[in-house]
Amino acid sequence: MTTKKTDYDKTRMDAEQAINEIRKIRGKGPIYETHDKLPSPPEPPLCSFRGKGANQAKMIIEANGAYICNECVMPCQDIISR
Repeated sequence: MTTKKTDYDKTRMDAEQAINEIRKIRGKGPIYETHDKLPSPPEPPLCSFRGKGANQAKMIIEANGAYICNECVMPCQDIISR
């Protein structure tokens, strides 16, 4: 009894042949490009006035690329209202 090759088997064989050809051309290294360093996660915002982080303040507000924590808002309001 002969085994009939399915379209899946043919596609898989074609893919394996293509991979082998790429390996011959590029050497035995990885087929896909790898990155030396993954992007680092964004830094948590710090208060632009006192440098407090989110773990030190109840709230940090951002506007136009600057940050202010809840503890700095009141003194700033006092200064502005003078």
